[in-house]
Amino acid sequence: MFEKRDDTFDNEIEVYHIRCDAMSVNVSACLSIFKGGAANTIVKMPKGIGAGLYARVISLVPLGTQKRDISARSLLDTYELTVDYDF
Repeated sequence: MFEKRDDTFDNEIEVYHIRCDAMSVNVSACLSIFKGGAANTIVKMPKGIGAGLYARVISLVPLGTQKRDISARSLLDTYELTVDYDF
């Protein structure tokens, strides 16, 4: 427990294109990231995706736009999700 360690964690910034398919089945499964803005929300990453189990959202914007308002959503919307591991 008190051993000296030389390894360090390098923060990664990752960008994903996502679509919330669960909105048709369980709306609450997707809505939580949209409440109060997505920035600084901690999200659990899917198994095998990302540099860690949890990530911090930097931004979530509709793909192909620069607008920050994500209040209007549909099942067909694709978003650019940018995350890092700087907690």
